[in-house]
Amino acid sequence: MELNEKLAAAILIVDDDAPLVANLKDILEDQGYAVDVAYDGRSALEACQNKTFGLILVDIRLPDVGGVSLVEEMSQRCTEADFIVITGYASLDTAVEAVGQKKIVAYETKPLDIASLLALIKQVVVRKRTEGDLKKTEELYRLLAENAEDAVWTIDLDMRLTYISPSARRRLGFDAMDQAIPDLKKLLSAADFEAAKNIVRQAVAVSASGEDWLRNRLFEFEVTLSDGSKIWTETRLGLLWDGEGNTIGILGATRDTTERKKAREALREREARLVEAQRIARLGNWQWDLVTDETVWSDELFHIYGLSPARFKPSHQACLKFVHPDDLPTLNGAMDDALNEGQPYSIDYRIRRADGGDRLVHSEGEVTLDASGRPVRMAGTVHDITELKRTEEELRALSRRLVEIQESERRAIASELHDQIGQSLTALKLLVERLRQSPQDSLGWTEVKSLANELMSRVRNLSLDLRPSMLDDLGLLPTLLWHFDRFASQMQIKVDFRHAGL
Repeated sequence: MELNEKLAAAILIVDDDAPLVANLKDILEDQGYAVDVAYDGRSALEACQNKTFGLILVDIRLPDVGGVSLVEEMSQRCTEADFIVITGYASLDTAVEAVGQKKIVAYETKPLDIASLLALIKQVVVRKRTEGDLKKTEELYRLLAENAEDAVWTIDLDMRLTYISPSARRRLGFDAMDQAIPDLKKLLSAADFEAAKNIVRQAVAVSASGEDWLRNRLFEFEVTLSDGSKIWTETRLGLLWDGEGNTIGILGATRDTTERKKAREALREREARLVEAQRIARLGNWQWDLVTDETVWSDELFHIYGLSPARFKPSHQACLKFVHPDDLPTLNGAMDDALNEGQPYSIDYRIRRADGGDRLVHSEGEVTLDASGRPVRMAGTVHDITELKRTEEELRALSRRLVEIQESERRAIASELHDQIGQSLTALKLLVERLRQSPQDSLGWTEVKSLANELMSRVRNLSLDLRPSMLDDLGLLPTLLWHFDRFASQMQIKVDFRHAGL
């Protein structure tokens, strides 16, 4: 039996009627109560001095002291005891006076109705046990509240704080020794305060039907600290009742979730950036749980396949239906090798989108093994490389065209050197040989001079065709304008050249 139960069951009988006391003691002990007796006021006071009782039955008229004054003195020594006053007189004036005293719960007249008295004693003992349990529970809750990391608090139905734990004071920035209770309106924003009021109204209204509306609910509030800074909190709430079952307030346990909220927001930002990066790169990712056969796709992977996340449930088999039949054996073989050998794969294959469009994708995947070496998960990426491959083909075609142009230019230069400049050099050589024999031939020297000028002009033009020097001196735009003017002058063709910030 716990301490409060022992205390509630400990009874002291104070009466000078020895036969009555002996009989009542036997009856109460048969009921499981621990009973002490005293036959006068002095013995009763000594008993209260040496032992604690939960209930004292006292005769209102004792030979050595009046019952009312005895009750007052005993109540000072037995602070936990309740009193039942017993009288053997027909007149109950003194008994009625006694009932008005503190700690006296009832009175009984002699001869005693034992059944009624036992019922009354049981009622008092049960009540005291309940009060003891409640007190112990309150002390336990207070101990937990004062030492918990979470902030524990209570409010009444008018939204006034009635209790706030030391941990809550510390987190709010108030002096732990300061017993002043802050104003809830100053801790919450106007919007959050109104939201809290609505929550309390809803909980109280629903509780009338016996439903605990607050159970398993979490509420988020932004709280202002004493220095003006703000934190985010997560709060669990419960109703408080009085002894008659009436709702009298709210009990709250609040946890600071500021760092967790920041971490969640940072994670959401990273996920958003990842989604955007995947969208730009046209790169999706997937995971396949080999144990549960559940498959998860990223949003971009749905987009690559032309599917809606809301209307399509991804699976390994469903994915294979979009693979080009000619490429399906290659993909199946790569995945089988990965599952059997635990090696990653990297392949290209074609897919047919849900809208009928054909795409070329590059896929990479790897397998995760459990402690026993059994495959339990496969994950990978799918990269839409259709545009990349098309660009690569265009670059290869351009490269081939450049090679062809270069070869054509080389042939043109070779032809220029051989046909035009070569012929002029041959003619010049013959003229020089002739002039060696006839140095005075003025006509010959004129022809030599003309051929030399022609050769110099051809070499200059050839040099300009290869790389004009003004490209280095003046830049691209003046060089292009000069070339177009030169071309128009030579070919008599008008050139309309437009540019945007060359």
